[in-house]
Amino acid sequence: MTMLVRMMCSRVGAQTLVNAKIGYNADHWSMSLFANNLFDEKYNQYVNNRTNFAIIGAPRSVGLILDAGF
Repeated sequence: MTMLVRMMCSRVGAQTLVNAKIGYNADHWSMSLFANNLFDEKYNQYVNNRTNFAIIGAPRSVGLILDAGF
């Protein structure tokens, strides 16, 4: 990393994110419920101090996955 890049970027503190998945498998199908960032933690992934630019982390997402096989 060049000196210029180091001067422009700041360190972003460590974060703890909780993801979860629970599911059921049958003979020819399965179903799973998942959640990413379960507690909806607000955090920055990247910060550029020089331009006052930041990339924020993804919010909580919840979904259902259905799979079928033949």
